[in-house]
Amino acid sequence: MRTAIQMALVSSGLLACSSDPGRAASYQDASVYYYDAGPYPLVDEAMFARAMADARDERDGRCCAQLDLVLTSNSVPEPVPDPGSGVRFDPAAAAACVAETARAACELEKATSAAPEACRHVYEGGRRAQGEPCLSNWECSPGDTPGAHGNCSVSLGKGGVWQQGVCYEFRAAEEGEDCSPADSLNMVECKWPLICSPETNVCVQRPTLGQTCITGSAWGDTCGPGSVCDRQQSDRCVMPKAIGEVCSALEECESLACIGGRCRAPLFVAPLCSP
Repeated sequence: MRTAIQMALVSSGLLACSSDPGRAASYQDASVYYYDAGPYPLVDEAMFARAMADARDERDGRCCAQLDLVLTSNSVPEPVPDPGSGVRFDPAAAAACVAETARAACELEKATSAAPEACRHVYEGGRRAQGEPCLSNWECSPGDTPGAHGNCSVSLGKGGVWQQGVCYEFRAAEEGEDCSPADSLNMVECKWPLICSPETNVCVQRPTLGQTCITGSAWGDTCGPGSVCDRQQSDRCVMPKAIGEVCSALEECESLACIGGRCRAPLFVAPLCSP
């Protein structure tokens, strides 16, 4: 069965089916791109933003179905980078980015991974500096800090209209490294499964069963996998109820995933799903 993305490509005339019944549908040899594990179907630049939105919806819909729920919020295509920012489109990376996004695993809320590496290279050469206006991460220069890359603070406003942001530098910090942002143009986030300690502003391991967990209005379940932060009583990591058990409070389920009166698999996609 073809996916929604494949059907969209068929209708656009880009997908060519193989005459060999034992071979999966593919693009004509001249239009097949190899990127790491490839080959991946061709994605034209003009349809990339729409294809990416469809890929996210395909993945999220599949993950909602694992919770016996349905996807209730569809993705809005992201803005295409301004050619004036110096970007160059890489069709091989675009093909891999779309395909890998659609088939990405349904991740635990505590274990979300970075976007596919190919997605960082769909557009290359962005040269806008920190603080300059932007509509896409790809427009921003990676800066001079080792291990950092450029991001854009673009946001989705009312009516599904993207609001212009500014370029800032983003860096993923290792255990023991400082995680306090220098300013709004220099942001830091701890690599999974680390968490930024509010006391020391240093990346530390998440607490486990029996250990004190980080609590407060800005925090959710800060415990490591297999436990949940008891924010109401002990402020410690405790054993959560099993998936499928009846629950009456968020803190009874890992990642606070008490949905519809039962503990659900704590998938990151859960807020987008409904019965």
